[in-house]
Amino acid sequence: MREIASLAALEHPHIVTTVDWGEIEGIPFLVLRYLGGGNLRDRITDSQGLKKLMPLEGLNQWLPQIASALDFIHSKKWVHRDLKPDNILFDEVGNPYLADFGIAKALEGAPMGVKTTMGAFIGTPQYMAPEMHLGKGIGPRADQFGLAVLVYESLAGEIPFTGATPTAIFLDVMRGKPKLIHELVSEISLEKSNALMKGLAKDQDKRHDNCGLFAREITGIKLGIGQLFQGYGEVSISGQIEPLQMKPPIKTGFPAILDQAPLMTELAVTKVVREGVIPLASQMPAKVEEVFISPAIASVREIRQRVKPLSFQVPAKVDEAFILVEIPSTMEIIKSVIPLSPQMPVKGEAAFISPALASAREIRKGVTPLSSQMPAKVETVFILPELPSAREMRENVKPLSSQMPLKVKEGEPYILNREKNRGCLRVILWVGGILMLVTAIVMGFLWKQTTNLEVPFTETKAKEVQKAVAKNLQKEVEEKVDLGKGVSLDIVLIPAGKFKMGDPGADREVNLTKPFYMGKYEVTQEQWKAVMGEENKSSNTKGEKLPVTNVSWDDCQNFIKKLNEKNKGKYRLPTEAEWEYACRAGTTTVYSFGENITTGDANWGAVKPDSIKVVGSYKPNAFGLYDMHGNVWEWCEDWYGDYPAGKVTDPKGPAKGDARVLRGGFFLGDESRIRSSYRSINSPTYRDLNGGFRLAMTP
Repeated sequence: MREIASLAALEHPHIVTTVDWGEIEGIPFLVLRYLGGGNLRDRITDSQGLKKLMPLEGLNQWLPQIASALDFIHSKKWVHRDLKPDNILFDEVGNPYLADFGIAKALEGAPMGVKTTMGAFIGTPQYMAPEMHLGKGIGPRADQFGLAVLVYESLAGEIPFTGATPTAIFLDVMRGKPKLIHELVSEISLEKSNALMKGLAKDQDKRHDNCGLFAREITGIKLGIGQLFQGYGEVSISGQIEPLQMKPPIKTGFPAILDQAPLMTELAVTKVVREGVIPLASQMPAKVEEVFISPAIASVREIRQRVKPLSFQVPAKVDEAFILVEIPSTMEIIKSVIPLSPQMPVKGEAAFISPALASAREIRKGVTPLSSQMPAKVETVFILPELPSAREMRENVKPLSSQMPLKVKEGEPYILNREKNRGCLRVILWVGGILMLVTAIVMGFLWKQTTNLEVPFTETKAKEVQKAVAKNLQKEVEEKVDLGKGVSLDIVLIPAGKFKMGDPGADREVNLTKPFYMGKYEVTQEQWKAVMGEENKSSNTKGEKLPVTNVSWDDCQNFIKKLNEKNKGKYRLPTEAEWEYACRAGTTTVYSFGENITTGDANWGAVKPDSIKVVGSYKPNAFGLYDMHGNVWEWCEDWYGDYPAGKVTDPKGPAKGDARVLRGGFFLGDESRIRSSYRSINSPTYRDLNGGFRLAMTP
């Protein structure tokens, strides 16, 4: 309501007037002046929807006036942030008006303490300035950039920055170099072309000082703030809003034009039509034009929805791998083996454990280790006697040759053949070396089989391997970290593994070779306070067990630094690959719950800005992690960049960049934005009312 009241105070001859506002059954609404002359898109598009060129003189009909309106709101410490052809409206006699302040931003010093509206990525990507894409340093010149895009589109019949997806558009805005307008339209002078390109400068400090100067360089017309365009007469509205009975209409100061206004003024529902909610009031129109507000830059494959599984041949369940019994350590094996001992049984009732425990005689007789005939259960383990010392062997060695006496009579000279003794020792060393090599190979094989995962895998398999990895690390699958004052941090062990990263069908194999811990829940407000020493005042909805929100990537690093100093740990943000692997938890489907997801599976599709939920309100995935889909965006460690092609090991993203990656979606997002593979990006300094984070930790 404060924002609406502030916006209603922006009275200017070329800004659509706010007639009334209020709430109906808890839903806020605005009543705006009706304008029946269409919008700028109508003037640059033909009846078939194709672009048509506007002559340079056509800019005179709207550019100076809209520039004047923009300079006016900038003087009042506001930035529009959503300039596009649909938001330049005309009345019945052709006067232009700036419309749709639904995502306008108040700057420092704006009245009533309003700082920003709800949303992640806001605006329309093709018309957004680079600083808007990055979410930092947004000021009046961001609107000048959008105004310059409108001029370019009107004159050239094409938008200077394009792409198949919002992400591709982002890259074009940040790096692309559009053609000079005079190269596309010959009648435009080089001077005006340069003036237009100055408005499109990627560095806002290199743009014109204000929108009025930009418009004057293009049209030659100087129009002061508050000055009506000449030649079209005076305009107003009838103000017939009696059925709403909310409050008296705001006087616009314009005399009425009879028979021009409709019986019912147009209603625009702020923050509600974005989610497609139909207003409840019977007086409101049956259909409200929806304005799509993108909360975040979409991934390259955003348009893929309800993607089919990789193949119908992928088994629904993977047979669990046979786990061999534990093999004695190498030291135990070396100590236990008596090479070529005639006393060792060739075949015993005890089950064969490993080729490392088989004597050379057994190997020569054809024993096949690790055979499918091996028993699944070992009843008895044969314990070999300890190997005698070297001195004992020299004094008491029993020759293998049948020609040598087994016993030397007392007093009878007997000289051992040193060469034969050396040969015997060589045999012992060779056999010992072979046994050690075989043991290492088998132990490595068993380690890999019992501690690595490869997607797809079942929840049972995930739990089994988590326990095996925890045992090898001498840790627990789930550990609690004491943060002090009765607050703890729950972390879950995630085994190493392989998976296909990206949308289903992607051939991008990622191999994570090291296990890691992941936060069981998103970092909460009480955890933030325990580590930082004070609550995060920017979190818009308060609650100890609610996720901390409105934190930037840099804020997360400060939290992690203090946490590591306090607990002497190795906490960090997860890499993008670690996050997706942990989110999928063995699945190859669109979501970790399958091809479809409901509002009973995760917190998404909400319509109210305070619909954030307490962590752990929904069921966990196979690894035991909660809220990997929806609730709040989660920062990752990586800079944003294209995925590497082919097979990669432990990827960490580009070495540098302009934006960091976020994953998981948020509670106001739709189902396409909470996919396991969905990527969003933002500047490391950007804070978002829907943005939080989850920790990772290196064991």
